[in-house]
Amino acid sequence: MDIEVEGLSKEYNYSTVFSGFSAHFKSGERIAVLGSNGSGKSTLLKVISGMVEHTSGSIKWSGGEKEVKRYNWFRYFSFCSPQLFFDEQFSVSEVIEFFTSFRSHFTLETVDDFIGKLDFQSHKEKKVSSLSSGMYQRLRLLLTISMDVPVLFLDEPCSNLDKAGVEWYRQLVDEFGREKLILVASNDEREYAFCREQIYIPDYK
Repeated sequence: MDIEVEGLSKEYNYSTVFSGFSAHFKSGERIAVLGSNGSGKSTLLKVISGMVEHTSGSIKWSGGEKEVKRYNWFRYFSFCSPQLFFDEQFSVSEVIEFFTSFRSHFTLETVDDFIGKLDFQSHKEKKVSSLSSGMYQRLRLLLTISMDVPVLFLDEPCSNLDKAGVEWYRQLVDEFGREKLILVASNDEREYAFCREQIYIPDYK
């Protein structure tokens, strides 16, 4: 999957978040989007993914020689964010069953496969409202990263993770992200140490 961005800008309430951003992203690339809190990192990922409308410029997604229409972009990416929440009355198993029911392409095949990868054998029937913040983040990450799609957007992926959780996250990326285009919005080096390229958002103010 290729994503071509030309002269992209985004404004909120007459304030410029970023402008004049151009790039060409390709499958297998790993890019860190850097900047301080509130600098526009997350917004850039949401704009490129089509989740938020841009103010000016163009975005083109293409697979091979064929352009992907914007209304179909969602089929080709997964997005992990601290703002991704699950119904708190669902158990861990129910969340996995629900999430995988409408996004059918996952590398893992069964609920037990997910539970095993999470090491949640004793937590599978717990309601997500009872999970610690770190466990909740692990669930977000696994459901996002294991999705069998060519593009992965990670917004502050190590939020609430301890040292062991960060290592687990890196192992997930290695296992499930080998051929994917990965963009990581972060100001924490632990989250993007595997990225070969960096974009500094304040350069586009």
